[in-house]
Amino acid sequence: MGWHDPTRKAAHAETRNDVDESGETIAVKFDSDDQRSSDFASLDHQRTAWTVPELRARRALRSFELFYNIYSSIEKGWENLKLMIGDGHLSWVTTSAFR
Repeated sequence: MGWHDPTRKAAHAETRNDVDESGETIAVKFDSDDQRSSDFASLDHQRTAWTVPELRARRALRSFELFYNIYSSIEKGWENLKLMIGDGHLSWVTTSAFR
């Protein structure tokens, strides 16, 4: 449940309905099988390792989509504008005409 959403914790149903040999419906508890509980713990550990980079990637994608939408708006009709993005320091030295 919710395994594909890295913002949510992995979860499982406490019980599920199954059919026994006689055709009767029975409720099977999740923790009634030690192997199932162990497999879920292993899967949860692997999923937790996946969520960290996945959340970063999704944040980066949202940023890209935001800037791409701005870029698309500029390209559609504003011919005198350019979108420029950078990271750095600006150093500007001027000479004064009033010395």
